[in-house]
Amino acid sequence: MEHRFTWSSRPSASPPSDIAFLVQNPALGAGALWRAAAGHAKRHQHGLPVALAFVVLPMVFHGPTLKEITSTRTGSGLAKLTSKFKNREDDLQAIQRRALRMRPLSFDALALASAADLIRIDYDDATAMPVDQSPKPVVEAGSKAILDGAEKLGSWFAEHSLHHIAAMLRLDF
Repeated sequence: MEHRFTWSSRPSASPPSDIAFLVQNPALGAGALWRAAAGHAKRHQHGLPVALAFVVLPMVFHGPTLKEITSTRTGSGLAKLTSKFKNREDDLQAIQRRALRMRPLSFDALALASAADLIRIDYDDATAMPVDQSPKPVVEAGSKAILDGAEKLGSWFAEHSLHHIAAMLRLDF
């Protein structure tokens, strides 16, 4: 059964009025989720678990975490990324707090990505698959880092079970 999210079904009442919305917005988030799903699909035939879609934006929309993601080679994987937080356990645990705080934004981005046919949500499996993986749009440098970081996360997530990812990132689903 296919169901599309609609803007009116979103849980948040209105977009935030602060400066963060200029960058942390559903449109860029939709692009990031599309790229995360594409990265996941390159390594795994199943879609990106929707639960992980709510982790992508809190990681790529956070400057210090994005810096660690972009400085980690794709082939190094999620374990290498988490090892960079070895002496900064609070930073790793902060991903959970950001994920909870950013749920409305992540939901809006997921809804927009689905409505724009960037991803297809399989409700039986609770996964998101990219509708098309190419061509990648040309974007400015700041957005490119976010999109590339999201794709890297998606490919890293494909290497592990949801339970293992939750343990590595100190997440509670």
